[in-house]
Amino acid sequence: MMLESTNGNVIVFGSGPSEIGDQFKAKTNSGNVNLQRLDYRQVDVTSISGSVSYNGEILSGGSISLSTSNGSIRMSVPVDTSCQVVASYGFGTFNYDLPLKIETENIMEGPVKRVVGKLGTGGASVRLTTNSGSIVIKKP
Repeated sequence: MMLESTNGNVIVFGSGPSEIGDQFKAKTNSGNVNLQRLDYRQVDVTSISGSVSYNGEILSGGSISLSTSNGSIRMSVPVDTSCQVVASYGFGTFNYDLPLKIETENIMEGPVKRVVGKLGTGGASVRLTTNSGSIVIKKP
């Protein structure tokens, strides 16, 4: 599935692939992206000026990339989620209320801060990137 908007929001509830290996992609230039209960293993979301919200499970072996240039990223995932998280942000903060084990952290002064951590045993891959905005990973 590929969704694209120039000046609007992208909102998806309860969607999954029609064939094994199908990917989910969403892109907006000026709008928010709100995803809930996706059943895709590969998710790629890009927003130039808007926030990105993901609420649901992360499938085993999956790859999720949520990116925005100017906006916040908010993930709400179950407590028993297993994934490696790479969070990169410029002007903003990174907060979480799940048991994230920090592996590396580069939060010195400068334009880019990066945190790599693991929830559970790892498995899936989650990449969260914003230039100007906060990143939050929380319980549902």
